[in-house]
Formats: sequence, structure tokens, C-alpha cells
Amino acid sequence: MRKTITLTVIIASALCAFGVLTDEDLAALRGDGATELNLQNRHITPEEVQIIANSLKINSTLEMLDFSYNDIGNEEATALADALKVNKGLLKLDLRMNKVFDAGAKALADALEVNETLRNLDLFGNAIMDEGAAAFAKALVKNQTLCKLDLGGNTIGALEATVLVDALKENKTLCELNLSYNKIGGAGATALAEALKVNEGLLKLELGYNGIDAAGATELAGALRVNGTLCALDLLCNNIGDAGAAAFEEALRVNGTLRDLSLGQNWIGDKGAEAIAEGLKANETLEKLNLADNNYIGWSGAEKLADALKVNSSLCELSLSGNEIGYRGEKALEEALKVNSTLVRLNYKKNGFSY
Repeated sequence: MRKTITLTVIIASALCAFGVLTDEDLAALRGDGATELNLQNRHITPEEVQIIANSLKINSTLEMLDFSYNDIGNEEATALADALKVNKGLLKLDLRMNKVFDAGAKALADALEVNETLRNLDLFGNAIMDEGAAAFAKALVKNQTLCKLDLGGNTIGALEATVLVDALKENKTLCELNLSYNKIGGAGATALAEALKVNEGLLKLELGYNGIDAAGATELAGALRVNGTLCALDLLCNNIGDAGAAAFEEALRVNGTLRDLSLGQNWIGDKGAEAIAEGLKANETLEKLNLADNNYIGWSGAEKLADALKVNSSLCELSLSGNEIGYRGEKALEEALKVNSTLVRLNYKKNGFSY
């Protein structure tokens, strides 16, 4: 006990010498009751991270640590990983927008194989590639406590996405996975679709800004026909077009868990919108649908969606902004609202209206 107290005093003294932390920060690291420590954009140096990491080895009260928007690299990530191997209290570690490459990611992934408390790891906006993704895949097979993993904004391609498939087939505890702003493409989406067919834990999957084509979207839609857990799928700003959108017709007919589907900025036109509308007529669970900024949905697609709203009883939000539904499409939607009793938010701003 005396050794622990002495070490805590030494760490606090060292941090005071650096002068980057406030009294509240120091109290949190001493374990004086605070559960959150926000070090966002504080220009933390490698030496300071090492000292903080040492404190985490004995701290049991801190639950959230935010290092986002600093210059944390592989060395600092490795120090934090070493702390995670013995820390028993931290629930969330935020390392967004730093400079973590594969070596640092691998160290963090290795720590997840033994850590039993961390629930949320955010690595959005770093520089993780194949080796880092492979390390997380390996960790997810063993780890049974992580609920949310954010690997968005890295350099993960189709091959790297593929290595995650086996992990997702086995892991039953990860609830949210963000792979947006990467380069997984249609091939990566196809691989992930195979995982979704058997995965029993994932609730939210973010794949926006990945260059996913119609073929990849079709595979994902096919997976939704058998998946019974996913609640939210984000495909914002890909290139699925009408063919990819049409694949969601049957998925919406039979899927009973999806609540949120984002297909905005995907070059979807009337044919795609009409297919989705047909799926909505039979769907009883979808609550939020984003078709914004597709540019090509006109009055015909809007009319079909309006017809669907007359019979659908689950949808609460529909976004059609940034299309070309025109006056005729607007009137059709307004007429549908006279019958529909569940839609609470309808957005059709930035459309082409010809009065």
C-alpha cells in the first residue's frame, strides 16, 4: 500500500514539473474519485504520455481518457498499451486524430487480448493499414469485453477488411464497428457481408466514404436478409447507384432488426428509390432512412416513396434533401403525410421545385 501511495506522489510531482495538467487532471490520475480525464488537443509530449501511462497501471477509478487531437505516435501508443494490460478500470480510450501507425495499433491490439475492462477504443483519423488491422482481427477473436471499435479515417483497404471477417464471425461482444473513410471498396464490403451473415453481436456498422460499388452493396443487402442483430448500416457517400439501392428492396421486406439505413450521396435515381419504396411497404422496423444528396431522385421516385409512407407504420425520419423531386414530388409527400401517423421528420430541402 505504501509503495502504491509513494509511486502516485512521484507521478503527480513529475506531471506538476511538466506543467501541462491542471489540479483536476492530477486528482483524476491520483485516483481521487474523478472518472474522466480530457486531454484533447493539449500538445502532450511523449514523456508526459509515459508518465500518464505509468499512473494508469495503478489507477482504478479513471473510466474515460481522451487523448484526441494530439501528436501521439507509435511510442506513446505502446506505452498506453502496456498500461492497458494491467489497468482494471478504464472503459474508454480516445486516440482520434493522432499519428498512430501499424506498430502502435499492433501494441494496442495485443493489449486487448488480455484487457478485460475496456469497452470503447477510438482510433479514427490515424494511419493504420494492413498489419494494424490484422492485429485487431486477432485481438477480437480473444477479447470478450470491447463493445465499440472505431477504425475510421485510416488506410484500411479491401485486403485489410477481409482479415476482419473471421474475427467478426467469432466475436459476439463487439456492438459497433466504424470503418468509414477507408478504402475497402466493393471487395471489402463483400467480405464483410459474409461476416454479417453469421455475426450475432454487431448492432452498428459504418462503411461510409469507402468507394463501395453496386456489387458490394448487393452483397451487404443480401446479408441483411439473414442477419438478425444489426440495427444501423451507414453507406453514406459510396457509389452504389440504382442497382445497389434496388438490392435493398428484398432486404427491407424480410429484415426485422434494422432501424437506421443511410444511403445518402450514392448516385441513386428514381429506379433505386422506387425499389426501396417497395421494400418499405412490407417493412415494420426501419425508423430512419437517409436518401439525401443523391441528386437523381425525381418526382417519380418521390411519388413511390409517398405511396410507401401511406402504408408503412415504422419510419420516423426520411431525408430526401439534395435531389430533384420537384413540385409534384413535394405534393405527393404532403398528401402521404395526411395518412401517415408515424413520420415525425421529413427533409426535402435543396430540391428542384418548378411551380
